[in-house]
Parts: sequence; C-alpha cells; structure tokens
Amino acid sequence: MALRGESQRRVTAFTVTFVSGSPTSNAFTMGAYSLGMIWLPSAFTGLGLGASIATAGGALVPLLDRSNAYGIDVSCVLPTAQLTTAYATHMPPYWFAADVIKLLSHNGTGTTIPQTSARTVTVSLKTP
Repeated sequence: MALRGESQRRVTAFTVTFVSGSPTSNAFTMGAYSLGMIWLPSAFTGLGLGASIATAGGALVPLLDRSNAYGIDVSCVLPTAQLTTAYATHMPPYWFAADVIKLLSHNGTGTTIPQTSARTVTVSLKTP
C-alpha cells in the first residue's frame, strides 16, 4: 500500500530471443520504464551487450555514446566472450531514452557477434 504522495513502481518481466546466427534480439518497447535488468543465459556469446534503437522512421541503428563508441553508458560489459554460467546485469541509462530497442551482441568495440544457437534473454523493467 502506498502512502499519500508516494508512487508505486511496477515491474514488467518478459523474454526476448536471439535466433541462431543473429547478433540481435527481437524488438521491445522501453517507453514507460526507467530502470531495468537483463538475465543472460550460459553460452551467450559476445563481450558486450548493446542496443539498436528505432529512429522516427522505424529503422534500427546502433546506439553509440558521445564519442561514437560502444562505451559503458550505452553497453553492458560482459565478463567473458562466452558465458559459462547465467549472468545478470543492469541496463545502461541511455537505453531508457529510446522507445523501441533490440539487444545487440558485440565484441566491445562494435563488431556484431552472432549467437551460435538460439538464446532466450529475460528482461525486467521498472516504471519510474
């Protein structure tokens, strides 16, 4: 129960899929959320997890930081190139400025890394 003047946050959890041979997941909406976590399965491939964001025209482009790179403001740094156990990480802050995104597996400098088999990733988003 919320106290008077106190807001209640809602959490929404769902899964997205990287199909075998693809460096990107299916798209999902970020519009109404302000915080988030991602759970990656073991065997996920890539040193970084970035985002492709939808432009006003609907095309998806990689989200880069101010220096035109995949920095920590726009990417999650993963502990190894191929996870041996499941791994949870927070979503970078700039992802929440986008409305529609796809997760993007990359090598830490922007070269995309396709998944060697289908991978299901759990996303948990929280309202402000």
